[in-house]
Amino acid sequence: MAALHDGKQFLVQKYAVSTSLGLGLSTKEPQKKEQKALVFGLTVKVPPFDSLPNVNAETEAVRDILGGNRFLDQKFTLANLEKQIIKQKNPSVLHIATHGKFRGTANSTFLQAYNGRISLQEFENVLLANTKPIDLLTLSACQTAAGDNRSTLGIAGLAARTGVKNVLASLWFVNDADTVPLIENFYSYLRQPGTTKAEALRKAQLSLISRPNSHPARWSSFILVNS
Repeated sequence: MAALHDGKQFLVQKYAVSTSLGLGLSTKEPQKKEQKALVFGLTVKVPPFDSLPNVNAETEAVRDILGGNRFLDQKFTLANLEKQIIKQKNPSVLHIATHGKFRGTANSTFLQAYNGRISLQEFENVLLANTKPIDLLTLSACQTAAGDNRSTLGIAGLAARTGVKNVLASLWFVNDADTVPLIENFYSYLRQPGTTKAEALRKAQLSLISRPNSHPARWSSFILVNS
């Protein structure tokens, strides 16, 4: 939706855009409190997937902006993900940067960890281990919001059904180099008083639109889903 063009400008240049999975719509957000972030990322090659060298810079930027703890590569396992969520006691932000796929069935949908794939059911169990709903889950991976007629918005829809309030996810394959400035700007704008998540994403996308040779394929893949 953000990339719709009227001949003069993109929709996102005029409006902030988000997707709701329910009927309880609201333009207001609770007053910002101190963010507790958990950041996980995969940078190394895990066959059949190539390495993601820019994930290091992306996750480092998230940690620097929000604070919190970062776990890369060998420390990015399903067991440690669940352990850290419980240990940190209700992180408000969970950021995951890795490979991900959605193919229409639970058995072929996953996030890639260092030592294996995290299935839909396993990921749901991790999210349910949190005693309070996570305010923002960012799935910085390819096709994490893609879906079909049997599953609303893929992994992002599952996360929202488990009580996560907001999910930032991608609709198609994204270049991890293009993701870094968008994610960094998103969190930077999000920290500004009075800025909603939809507006923060809008500003982050505008910062990429203003770059030379910008194309919607590079900046409009991420969508914000709220429950």
